[in-house]
Amino acid sequence: MSTEIRVPALGESVTEATVAQWFK
Repeated sequence: MSTEIRVPALGESVTEATVAQWFK
């Protein structure tokens, strides 16, 4: 879960999708 906080801007979209899957 710490990845979404320290993820770079270049992986914003990828992180958002991953976080959304985790929250789902």
